[in-house]
Amino acid sequence: MTRDSSLLASGQTGANCCVRVWNYKTADCLSVFKVNASALFTINFSESGSVLAAAGRDNHNKTVSSNVILMSIFVVEGPKM
Repeated sequence: MTRDSSLLASGQTGANCCVRVWNYKTADCLSVFKVNASALFTINFSESGSVLAAAGRDNHNKTVSSNVILMSIFVVEGPKM
């Protein structure tokens, strides 16, 4: 969750691994990021809330500390998905 509690990130693992960004107050899904991984260990926003980082296991079942996905969050408000 962002520091101001406006955005929440959730992760889905498995064959359709993805990260979703939600407007916490309205429960609207703002973005869906497909992730080239089979499992997610952590998802965290930067202090400003403009960058989202996720780390996990790749599709070869290897945990690599450099396997970090960075996503820039540009849309704070958007249409329902």
